[in-house]
Amino acid sequence: MAETDMAELGRQFKQLRRERRITLKEAAGAICSEATLSRFENGHSQLPADIFIALVERLHFDWRFFTVPDGAGNNDEFVYHLGAVIDRQSYLMLTAFVRATEQNIQDRPAKNRAEAFVAHLQLYCLYPDRTVLNQTVLQASIDYLFRMAHWNVIEYLLAQLTVRVCGRPGAERLSVIRSIVDHIFVEADNPNNSQQLVEQLQLVLAEAAVVYRRVGRYDDARRVLTMVKNVTVPSLYLDAVMNALKFSVEASAGDASAKEKVTGIVNFLLIIQAGAVADKLAYWYGVQDLLPNWPPAPSD
Repeated sequence: MAETDMAELGRQFKQLRRERRITLKEAAGAICSEATLSRFENGHSQLPADIFIALVERLHFDWRFFTVPDGAGNNDEFVYHLGAVIDRQSYLMLTAFVRATEQNIQDRPAKNRAEAFVAHLQLYCLYPDRTVLNQTVLQASIDYLFRMAHWNVIEYLLAQLTVRVCGRPGAERLSVIRSIVDHIFVEADNPNNSQQLVEQLQLVLAEAAVVYRRVGRYDDARRVLTMVKNVTVPSLYLDAVMNALKFSVEASAGDASAKEKVTGIVNFLLIIQAGAVADKLAYWYGVQDLLPNWPPAPSD
């Protein structure tokens, strides 16, 4: 977590504690020392995520005070806030966002809490070593997707994460991935799809292609990638991902020239200072096995 993020959380915690007239000693309890909590509140030191979470929950503080996904009932607002929290690269901030999301939609039936499903799966995908996959949430996500006749932004984001989780090495659920892809086959040619929906749709296809390539189902990977449609103004990220994935499938199937094309795309991204996109291609979409010199040496 960035120091500025932790300092802000400390300041907010101190504000809540004082508003409720809780002393440092009462707040710290048996969880941490008063000195540790004081340093955290004043921005002088960090606090482990498990301790912060324990303090907030023991004192019954509202998680929405720390990270408020305004307009949680609005898909675009929710996606915007989720993206902003992810960009902070903070396990603690994302955990707080998950708890806040749950509070914002707690009046809905459990089976219809799509935002909570997205937040939970995103937390697991980004921090699998620190998060236990909630199988109930995963199954609820799958059930929710297959109940919906038409998908919007939130459904496509949930589908992308569901494919990623169901495609984990050694725990593949290919039948679920196939069902999601089949649904997209029906939705892909809808002339009313916005550019945003088309891009979200293609990111789901990218996830499916990655899984199929890894398990050696190259024909399925090719079939998925043939569904990719050109959008009005394709983003550099999406265009690079899709082209690299197409070549990566052929490279894994034995085409040596395709391997060179994957390397060429990644090198081009590095040349134009799009290293973050190159990283996602290498690690998130699994093409690092095709790159002869990865990760690249740091520039002077």
